[in-house]
Amino acid sequence: ERDRDVLVHRFLLELGEEETAAALGVRRGTVKSRTSRALERLRATVGEGLR
Repeated sequence: ERDRDVLVHRFLLELGEEETAAALGVRRGTVKSRTSRALERLRATVGEGLR
């Protein structure tokens, strides 16, 4: 759920890190780390699906 929330705000809604942080009620650093981890998980999932 947190992965989806941060990715939706950052990439679908095209919000910056500060705006995403405010919308989710977290710090900017939290947005950065969640975004990084969520993208890693997404890449791993998509990569597995393509094999």
